[in-house]
Amino acid sequence: MQTEEALMMASETQVGGNHYKDAGYQPTFFIVDANLDFCSGNIIKYDFRNKADKAEDWRKAKHYCDLLCEAAFDASRHVGVPRKLVEKYITFNNLNPIQERIVEAVCDTKNTLAELRLDMKVVKLLIDERAKSEGITL
Repeated sequence: MQTEEALMMASETQVGGNHYKDAGYQPTFFIVDANLDFCSGNIIKYDFRNKADKAEDWRKAKHYCDLLCEAAFDASRHVGVPRKLVEKYITFNNLNPIQERIVEAVCDTKNTLAELRLDMKVVKLLIDERAKSEGITL
């Protein structure tokens, strides 16, 4: 006989905190639904997390911006995320305007490496702006 806990879906539990569990649209599901690559998914994840050490999470998000630019880039792999899906993630999670712009920049279609680098530069500046607005030095 299985316990009640064993019968719970993986999405109903969280290991190591509750920084995703109460999200209206969990970053994990958005990342999978949007078919984001590993680095882009981590930018979304670390920007969303609301852990005690926000500075570390935001530094990680910025690091993934750099890793994404450094990795071999194939523009055909990044066709962008449908706008309705992006809007659903933003709305369901009540994201602030800076977070909205970060998600939009990560999910936007990139046709060239130059476009990717520009978007990631914007994301890093937005993360800095978000940290500054909360009195956090990165």
